[in-house]
Amino acid sequence: MSKRIIIFDLWKGTAVIGMIIFHFFLILNLFAVIQINLYSGFWLILVRFVQLSFLLLTGVNLVLVFQNYPDKKIRHQHQKHRYKILFCCCGLISLISFILVPSAFIFFGILHLILVSSILITPLVSNKKTLWLGLVFSLLITIFLKVLGWQPTIMPSSIDFFPLFPWINAVFFGALLGVYQKKIIPKKLMAINLDHNKKRQFLAWCGRNSLLIYLIHVPVLIILLGFLKII
Repeated sequence: MSKRIIIFDLWKGTAVIGMIIFHFFLILNLFAVIQINLYSGFWLILVRFVQLSFLLLTGVNLVLVFQNYPDKKIRHQHQKHRYKILFCCCGLISLISFILVPSAFIFFGILHLILVSSILITPLVSNKKTLWLGLVFSLLITIFLKVLGWQPTIMPSSIDFFPLFPWINAVFFGALLGVYQKKIIPKKLMAINLDHNKKRQFLAWCGRNSLLIYLIHVPVLIILLGFLKII
């Protein structure tokens, strides 16, 4: 198996920190501690960076798994294991959100999108031509839906809604980034390491444990803010 590409761990770790910052202020907003428009200006840039980073890196990871597990049987076992974990996490998030916010529970959030996109795109990553064809087909569907008047923001209320179209396109682009990584990403970044750099080590750790952090960071923030009597 090839070594991890540190720059991708650092990128994902940075997105994780951005996610925690955004949700920290979102919680303060929800509990009326502050009143900030989190979907404009800097905050909109931050949340889009986080969302697109997770989706692009999902695509990159699909390609890396194909490259790192040349044995088809072992690769399939790895993929099945990851899909089972994602499926359970999606179910848990939907269940908890339904209990807490039944009128706007998460029925197809970003994690659901990552699971479905991964299942759909995985068979295409073995050949860059099929990957390109998949992206073109996906973009055509997105354009067609837009012509028909599809507006994913005008949907049943949900606190986290990521429809397959147009968001799957970001996963496709990520997969292509994984295919052409050596041509697109500067060699200095590809060769970056973690030696004697605590900040990089921490970011890389966050990147490698992004799913766990995603699942626990909101309740941890709420408990911490409650303990400090801020909310």
